[in-house]
Amino acid sequence: MNEDLGTRRMKELHLDGLPVPTLESLQQFVARAGLAILAAGKLSLPAVAEAVAGCPIRGSWWSHSAGKRIFNLSEALADSDAVLGCKLVAGKITFIHRDLWPAFWRIVSGGDSPAPCLAPGVRGLLDRVEREGRVRLDEPGVVSADGKALADSLLVAAASEHTPSGKHVTVFTRWRDAIPRAARCRGDEMSLDEARSTLLQRALCGALCAPEREVLRWFPWEAEATRRLLESWVREGKLKRAGGVLSVAGDWNSAREAAAK
Repeated sequence: MNEDLGTRRMKELHLDGLPVPTLESLQQFVARAGLAILAAGKLSLPAVAEAVAGCPIRGSWWSHSAGKRIFNLSEALADSDAVLGCKLVAGKITFIHRDLWPAFWRIVSGGDSPAPCLAPGVRGLLDRVEREGRVRLDEPGVVSADGKALADSLLVAAASEHTPSGKHVTVFTRWRDAIPRAARCRGDEMSLDEARSTLLQRALCGALCAPEREVLRWFPWEAEATRRLLESWVREGKLKRAGGVLSVAGDWNSAREAAAK
């Protein structure tokens, strides 16, 4: 990574000691990125916890000095109508900006999301969500372990709901109920390749650079589909490859930024 790109990455991902101070600025951060994970860990993508802290975080963000503010702002972000939350990228909680909902809908509705061999209890819970439309994890007959397994999939939407007692409970809904009709209609007009390309491009532009081996593991579809897109973008000069690291060409990222405004 060259010095200019490294400096730009530190600034845009708020790893330069200048934290995101408010919910509004956090929403703007996610809007620019398109996709932001809750905590970076070893991944290269924009992350809410690090942006709120204003620096890289080693270990759990819960124990960080900004942990309380990270929790409050990330909860407020999840409750806003600007993002959807699910474990899209590398099994991590991912905030998806509304601009990408059409592409995301095409993925989860078009057979490109994981199709795990579900245990009977998880399959039963999935069938119940599809039948009833909305199921809370604390309802009678819902087993916590089954709920966790379903929440970890991309088969339904799973959101945290505040209860009158002040506790949080996971609520499962169908994706067609969680994503507005207009976004679903636009997504239905996309091909799977177009949806994959849209999500992958925004992720790469948000990260600015990342190890290629990592990028191949970001999304739930077959790695070969990601590899084909990467190869075509390298040939077109949209991506640069050096030492196993992919970096976004300036013109491509500038076009993405202009489209996001």
